[in-house]
Amino acid sequence: MRLRSTSWAGSKAGQDLCILGSASCLSRDFNGLNWQGDVMGLNDVPVYFSGSCTHWVSLHPEIFQYMLPLAHKRIVNQVSKDVHYDKRIETHSNAKWPGVDHVWKFEWKGGSSAMFAVQIGLNMGYDRIVLCGVPMDNSPRFTELCLVDYKHVDYAYKEGLNAWEEALPQLKGRVFSQSGNTEKLLGRFPHGT
Repeated sequence: MRLRSTSWAGSKAGQDLCILGSASCLSRDFNGLNWQGDVMGLNDVPVYFSGSCTHWVSLHPEIFQYMLPLAHKRIVNQVSKDVHYDKRIETHSNAKWPGVDHVWKFEWKGGSSAMFAVQIGLNMGYDRIVLCGVPMDNSPRFTELCLVDYKHVDYAYKEGLNAWEEALPQLKGRVFSQSGNTEKLLGRFPHGT
């Protein structure tokens, strides 16, 4: 996991980061943390997340030009309801595209968008990273819970989990997870330390 781009490298030393994935366990995972640090949302999560995100990451750079206005509209509406938001979201992806602030180029070995976000977070210098809503199992996405008789089947998670296992030596003790297979692999975030 070597950095090959961006001016953000090493800028977040001494801070912790929470990465928000889209699995149905996201709310439970995040609400159990009482999180005060930076937050990085994956793919469409910042549009739906009730708090504010510091960073937004996707391996699909085309989404930003369409979803940024939605996220900003939501944030503006929530500001009037006293939700803390004091700056715009910094966007990160793997390619230049309208709406992308920072382009990162890594040797890609899979592991989902969350692995890409972890690589960014580590290269930005965050001391510890915790995953919420990234169980890497067959859990449905939170946006799929409202569908009647919907059966989520994600066979790609097994391949992605292999990438997490291969990266374990670089992640152990710095990256944690609040649920599923990634929690078993990385351990839970140590509260109060």
